[in-house]
Amino acid sequence: MSASTPGKVTIFCIEDAKCSDLALNLENAFESAHWDVTVTNSTMVPPGILSSSEFLVNAIRSTTELPITFDRFNRNAGPGEFIAIGARP
Repeated sequence: MSASTPGKVTIFCIEDAKCSDLALNLENAFESAHWDVTVTNSTMVPPGILSSSEFLVNAIRSTTELPITFDRFNRNAGPGEFIAIGARP
């Protein structure tokens, strides 16, 4: 995955009141890069930010102070990559 290769990403947000601004900013950035983006709420998100892509972790790292974790093994989010935004730890 690279910046020049559009893909599919699902953004999970634990709760609108806690992460909707960050989720919207990420959605806008990915849509500007012509990615297929889905944003959904999920109560099953751990604290901090979790992503299925090391590339996405590195791209997001400078945009937030939340801890970001790369999880190459969790593929339950469906096709494409995922970013899960949880509560501040």
